[in-house]
Formats: sequence, C-alpha cells, structure tokens
Amino acid sequence: MPIASGVSIAAYFEAFGACGKAFSPFIALFVAMVLSPLFAVVIKGRDHLARPDGLDEPLLDADGLPSAAVPTCAVCATDFERPGMAARPFHRGAICSLCRSLEKDCRAPASAEPAPRGRSPSACPPSAPVTVLLTGDG
Repeated sequence: MPIASGVSIAAYFEAFGACGKAFSPFIALFVAMVLSPLFAVVIKGRDHLARPDGLDEPLLDADGLPSAAVPTCAVCATDFERPGMAARPFHRGAICSLCRSLEKDCRAPASAEPAPRGRSPSACPPSAPVTVLLTGDG
C-alpha cells in the first residue's frame, strides 16, 4: 500500500527517530495490516471488483459447499466446475474463466446483448483461427 510505503520511507529517513529507522520494514508491515481491513470496513465492500456470475445454478448447495454442477463452456466446449463459470449473453451461455481471460479483443460488458447467429458485433470481433495464429499467414 502506498500509505504504508510512505510511512516506512519517512521512518527510514528518521522521521520517527533512530529506532523508527531500524524498524521501518516492520512499521510498513504493521501499517499495511491495520489499514487494509480498516479500509474494507469503511467502504463497506462497495468497491469490491467481484461481480455476480449470472448463472441460474446457485454457487453453494444447501450445506454451504460448492455446487456439484458441471456446466459446459460455450466457447471451448469443456466441462468445468460451477465456481469457475460465468454467464455471458454475448456467448449465449456459460463460459469458463480461462476463455474469459483469453478474450483480449472483447470489451463488451457482461450485460451486452447477444450477438446475432453467424456474426459478431463490432465490440467483439471474431477471433482468428488457430492455424493463422501459429503460422502467421493471413
């Protein structure tokens, strides 16, 4: 955290005396460990990056364990466990976290309208065939 780093640098340059200089790494560790949960409580999680995945199947079963459902990815057609999947209207189904992370060209939000059959919207151009990527042709 920048605040912890700043306090540690100030301590290293004897803003807190010679003892502060000696313990500047520990001061940074302590400040970071105190401020992280403090900020989480203050902002009440509103800036957390996680989004709902949009799947109908619940993430946890009645016992609180991860769901035993094994949906199939709409992109790579591989079965994955439920926690690693998310619904994307663009793909007309659930996609795995790997396919989500490999979509570097797609900037459409998760709530984007599904693409018409046979063509992609301009926000998400179709990906190049693997042979073109490997050989450099095209």
